[in-house]
Amino acid sequence: RPLCQRKEMKIIGAALQEPTTVTCEVDAFPPPDTFEWTLNNSAGSIKVDPDRFTVEGKEGKSLLTYTPVSDVDYGTLSCRATNLAGQQVTPCVYTLLPATRPDPPTNCTVYNLTHDSMDLMCLPGKCIFY
Repeated sequence: RPLCQRKEMKIIGAALQEPTTVTCEVDAFPPPDTFEWTLNNSAGSIKVDPDRFTVEGKEGKSLLTYTPVSDVDYGTLSCRATNLAGQQVTPCVYTLLPATRPDPPTNCTVYNLTHDSMDLMCLPGKCIFY
């Protein structure tokens, strides 16, 4: 039966209205025929529509393009593969958390100014992830 390549849960930051790709990779022989994705959130457990993900069976992976549209769209994504030996017992698990864009850079200074170029040095903006 298929097994997750990564044993630990992965945390993924995703911004509202922005597509995020989640990759589920398994070790399996024979290679998996199908994958199933499930979202567990405050509304319960929801199977993800197969139109939202691709399956690359020979490589043993599935890519889900997921776009959160509201706060309810965050939670835990689980992926299970199935091959001729059966369905994966323990799913691959991904925690989907809200992410925000970083603040713009600050304290920018221009140096090495010429007639056709310049160098700019700035302090990075704060990146908030929760």
